[in-house]
Amino acid sequence: MTLEESIIVLSPFETNIFLEYGGNPSIVFGTNNLWKKPSSQLVQQLGSTEAEEALNKCATAIYSIPSDTNNLSVSVKKNHIIVTGVTGSTDYDPIVTSTFHVPLPVDTEFDNILNNYKDIFDEICKEFNIDIVVMKQSGIKNGLLFYLYGTATNVAKAQQQALATADLVRHHDNVILDYVDLDSISLLPYFMDPSNLHFLKSHHKTNCFVPQVLSLNTEANPQLILTSKIYSNLLRTKYLLQEKCNLMKDSLYYKKISNVPIGKIAFLKKFFGTQINQFMIENQTFIRLEKNFIEFQSSFLHLLDLSIKNFTLFFLQNVIELTIFTDKKSDLQNNILQNFRESEFLLIHSSAIEDKIFLITTYSNLLSRCKAVFDKENESIEQLKVNFEIHLDYEDFISGKKNGKLTRIIETSNSIIELSNSNDTLMTISLINETFEDFSISLKKLIDELPAEVSFFIAEVYHRPIIGTGGSIIQTIMRKNNVFIQFSNSYSLPQDKLYLERYDNVIIRCPNKNKGNIKFAKEELLKLVENFQFLQNSSKLALTSNKFNNIILNNGNLMNLIQLEKKFNVFIKFPKTFHSDRENIMQINGNDNNVINMVTNTILQDEKLWIREVSLKLSSNFKKFIEADSNLILFYNEVINPLETAFNGSFVTLDKLQSMITVSYIDDEILDEKIVKLIGSYLNNNGITVSR
Repeated sequence: MTLEESIIVLSPFETNIFLEYGGNPSIVFGTNNLWKKPSSQLVQQLGSTEAEEALNKCATAIYSIPSDTNNLSVSVKKNHIIVTGVTGSTDYDPIVTSTFHVPLPVDTEFDNILNNYKDIFDEICKEFNIDIVVMKQSGIKNGLLFYLYGTATNVAKAQQQALATADLVRHHDNVILDYVDLDSISLLPYFMDPSNLHFLKSHHKTNCFVPQVLSLNTEANPQLILTSKIYSNLLRTKYLLQEKCNLMKDSLYYKKISNVPIGKIAFLKKFFGTQINQFMIENQTFIRLEKNFIEFQSSFLHLLDLSIKNFTLFFLQNVIELTIFTDKKSDLQNNILQNFRESEFLLIHSSAIEDKIFLITTYSNLLSRCKAVFDKENESIEQLKVNFEIHLDYEDFISGKKNGKLTRIIETSNSIIELSNSNDTLMTISLINETFEDFSISLKKLIDELPAEVSFFIAEVYHRPIIGTGGSIIQTIMRKNNVFIQFSNSYSLPQDKLYLERYDNVIIRCPNKNKGNIKFAKEELLKLVENFQFLQNSSKLALTSNKFNNIILNNGNLMNLIQLEKKFNVFIKFPKTFHSDRENIMQINGNDNNVINMVTNTILQDEKLWIREVSLKLSSNFKKFIEADSNLILFYNEVINPLETAFNGSFVTLDKLQSMITVSYIDDEILDEKIVKLIGSYLNNNGITVSR
């Protein structure tokens, strides 16, 4: 047996046993891929009388329990059993469920609606090896509840297709479905952004279903699934997404961090997948975790560098690798499993190495549990060595002046501290102790000196007054809270999303021991901003749906707003989404009324930025006409979308009361000769009169 073959990796798991009792009148559809009669081996393995009773009552169940379990715990619920424990199966995939609701009218005949889609759901279940159960729900949330059952990986893979098919069910076949092929998985974080998806749904009336990044093979070319009742809307959405895709793939930047400890990468993949997913969306950067390296991909070089630094700060730095040299490996291992069973950890050992155990966990987990683990086994410990990875930018921060911080730790706790560069991005800090007493002291002191950091956005117009003359105000806040505060501007950063993005441009940093002060320093800064806003002058411009969409969709308009902020030292507050049920305002804040008026006039006079509009009044029979789905779809397909596509800067909006159409335009002649004429002709042919 080779050394690699002799390695055993123990980690906690949580899985479910889903119970099916039969005869549930709420179930209107269900597949039967994974349901099976609970085996006697399962009952024996669980070792719980309560679980045995529940399993004996159920007809079938969905379950998968590792064969090598330790420290098993069982909790019986109404329709499922939660099983937790420790396993050495590195590829074990727990059984989970994912639920979503599809609203339907009260008088819906559920069986009839589902009939057309049962074959599709069957195919999804077979392709991804899952089961789907659909239950009817009445009352306020009338509709269908979809339950997806299977391994975590398979449920994640199936989610996109299941949601898209459920959307077809919701609209009773009156929906068109199409796909957008992405050339690279690294483009997905942009399309996963909830605000981008919200804009597509509200403006283009199109749903976009995105696959979950971590469920995909990193070499795969994923697809987006689009659904819409209006074919021309779907085509425009598809064109918009393909255009965004082409722009991003032409300027992709890559960077790989090599020599990252294998155990730490495995730990992050197992326990922090959801958080890393969210990090990718927020930082517009795809992150690929491989066996011993991490790859970052982004369309913007600045965001790539920032993402690497923040990923190191918020993920890698918090994960430690502890090597324990001991002559009682078995006893210590059992003690670790007992105390860490309810937290995230990997325990690595080898039958070929008698005196060494590796523990991968977060430093907060280790701090809270190390006394309980090592106090009992103190005499058997020969040496403790812990490794941290931090970003190279923080080398001086952690070392202190002339290595003063680290020297104090070494002198007060009989420690050895070694610094080494893992690569051109990371620095490894190794802390070595001979006894647990020294280790617990030095570990706490070293963790206290690690960098803690929070970043957020404050409009650049407030930076100078917050800093104060000669830095007087900001220096006072920093000294009071024992923190360092850094300001930067974000004027040059990209505005390529379907909303105005505000990038973090203020950083508050301090040693970990003072991280509680970050909150107070941030509150002081935001209070100063609030006070300055109160003293400022402002101008408000009412945004219509057309004006909002024009600023978002027409190339360069969002960046033009940012450049106006930079040129005139103002802050333009632009809503992230358009709300049809209330007033939408773009507000310009500044210190000088004349400057605010100049900015306001600049916006109003820029016809590409602030398009002109005209309202067309409609006869009262238009409301009844447009309430018919077929007429609404034709009006979009034959009037609204052809006009908006043909005439750049033109947008057509129906008001909420359906008594008026608002048309935006740039050219007067085109408005009269083309737009108004076409709308009037179409509606007149349907018995509706139009007037200006």
